[in-house]
Amino acid sequence: MISRAAYAIEGEVPEETLTLAERIWFGKERPFRSAREAWRRVEDELDCWETELEAERCALAQSILGIEVGYIVTTESRGRFLRLSVTGLTLYASDDNVTFVVNGTRFRKDGTLGKLQDNISLHFKGDA
Repeated sequence: MISRAAYAIEGEVPEETLTLAERIWFGKERPFRSAREAWRRVEDELDCWETELEAERCALAQSILGIEVGYIVTTESRGRFLRLSVTGLTLYASDDNVTFVVNGTRFRKDGTLGKLQDNISLHFKGDA
């Protein structure tokens, strides 16, 4: 939520326009440049937070599902089997439901590991 709100207000002004406006209005002071540098630090911090949150979601999904990266999982969809070598897991939660997503590399029909990526979604509704 924080990162979506922050990126929504980003609106980049070209560097030359910013420099010209600062010279005209503020002389030697550079408040716009300072604000832009502060904004870049906030963006870097948001990137770190997003990385940390994704790692936490992955660890939580692994502990709940009992699936680790490298495991092989199988499911049936529309009468066809899908077999994946797990490359990542995540979860998305709201007040009403939780969705687990297992990402992986598909196996071919002959049983060898292919190159195509696919995912399995597990959706659970809460007791609201």
